[in-house]
Amino acid sequence: FRRLTDCYVGVYRNYLRAVGEYVQMVIYYEDLSGQDGPLISPQLYRRYVKPCHRRIFQAIRENTRAKLCVHTCGSAYAFLDDYVELGVEVINPVQTSARDMDPQRLKDRYGNRLSFHGAIDTQRFLPRATPAEIEAEVRRMIRILGRGGGYLFSSCHSIQPDVSAEKIVALFLAAERHGKYPLD
Repeated sequence: FRRLTDCYVGVYRNYLRAVGEYVQMVIYYEDLSGQDGPLISPQLYRRYVKPCHRRIFQAIRENTRAKLCVHTCGSAYAFLDDYVELGVEVINPVQTSARDMDPQRLKDRYGNRLSFHGAIDTQRFLPRATPAEIEAEVRRMIRILGRGGGYLFSSCHSIQPDVSAEKIVALFLAAERHGKYPLD
């Protein structure tokens, strides 16, 4: 772990020393969970991985004022307190179809400490939804996660080929209609 962490720290330091003043958000990718729960126990994470994250995130913080976002797919709930402690400001992709990733629960517990980026399910919802259902789901996510600020509207993964262009247009038109602050 140490050598890999040293490499990440060096890359982030060098990159952000060069362009850090122009960067608005740094996204660090670390999938710790599957859809049904963590791939590593929170205890093992805290013992082995979290110290590495602490060093990497510190290197990022020392070299830019950009927001720190962690991309972690799946049921990431077990690690959110750790991420908050480490100074993470944004969580992506907010995979709401995964266990323990209920958007209302996330907003209630972390809404004053984390921003949420994603939350529109591309695996189960978008391929099967009608444009009217898409409109309702977009509005629901914006109402829940956008309340008081802190929501970056997005799908929770790349939109797959089984989602029609009509549905993609409906998705973004709904976001445009319902996603302007102040939310009504």
